Amino acid sequence: MKSSLKITTTLLPVLLFFSIMVSGGCDEDRAWETADSSTGQTVLTLVIVDMLRTFTVGGTVSGFANVGALTLQNNGADDLVISGDGNFQFPTPLHRNENYNVTGAGCTVTNETGIIVNSNITNVTVVCP
Repeated sequence: MKSSLKITTTLLPVLLFFSIMVSGGCDEDRAWETADSSTGQTVLTLVIVDMLRTFTVGGTVSGFANVGALTLQNNGADDLVISGDGNFQFPTPLHRNENYNVTGAGCTVTNETGIIVNSNITNVTVVCP
């Protein structure tokens, strides 16, 4: 029974929220279902993850003085020239479910490969001999 239907949307950087207000006739088992005490209507809220959100890949470098010059790459491109020990972050962000593969010639790289899931990658470690 749908005697009235109101759709309200709000776009946030992380999530897209849809709130649908219907008058009665909803299952009590349905997820995201709440009652609006001011109107007596049932509010259904659906959350859709924004697949366009991007994340960065980075980590730390140590032993830079031992090599004198170091260029890191992500996925065989996105060159990042390192100027010393410390934190780094590639300039090109990646989307959810994209692969990353960090390399640095002459250095040992750990946590160098993976798939972007839902957060920035910050644990790539580059150690130069």
